[in-house]
Amino acid sequence: IVAQHADIWNGFGDPTEAGRLSGVLDGWCERVGRDPAHIERSILLTSPEQVARAEEYVANGITHLIGTANGPDFDFAALRDLIRWRDTRRVAHSDALPAASGSSAVAG
Repeated sequence: IVAQHADIWNGFGDPTEAGRLSGVLDGWCERVGRDPAHIERSILLTSPEQVARAEEYVANGITHLIGTANGPDFDFAALRDLIRWRDTRRVAHSDALPAASGSSAVAG
């Protein structure tokens, strides 16, 4: 069903397992004649340990990382780490990003 109809697939597991499962989806896409690049790959990062492995998830084909904070204490440390990783990665790869059309300002 995902290979035929989905725009995004939410995986699970460590980076290697998420990448393996993403590869299974690629195989199903091939079977139904769909370009696998048209399906975004996401994962919910539920622990600081997963957030620390964000780059490994990306290296294994996961393109959308989702952070979480659970109550009642709402420890936002892992979310802050994920945002810091994202911002650092964005700056490091800024030369590869296309220029925004019609805008010269960057939202912050």
